[in-house]
Amino acid sequence: MVRLNADVENIMRAVMYSVMLLLYAPFMVTIAFILTFLRTPEMLWIMILVIVAVLGLMALLVPRIFNAYDERQKRLDAVNNTLQENLSGV
Repeated sequence: MVRLNADVENIMRAVMYSVMLLLYAPFMVTIAFILTFLRTPEMLWIMILVIVAVLGLMALLVPRIFNAYDERQKRLDAVNNTLQENLSGV
C-alpha cells in the first residue's frame, strides 16, 4: 500500500518535471546557441563539447540512479511491511 502511494506520487512528480523540461529545455538550448553564435562564435564549440559531456555523463549515471531508487523502494517496502505486521500484532 505504501509503495503504491509512493509510486503514484513519484509518477506525478516525474510527469510535472518532464512537461516543464520538455517545454523549457529546447527553448533554452536554442536561445543559448543563438546568443553564443551571435556574441562569441568561438565559444560555440566549447558549448557543444560541454553538452556532449553532460549527456554522456547522464547516460552513465541514470541507470545507476534508477537501480538505486529501485533498491530504496524495496527497502522501504520491507520496513513498511514489518511496521504493518507489528502494528497488526498489537
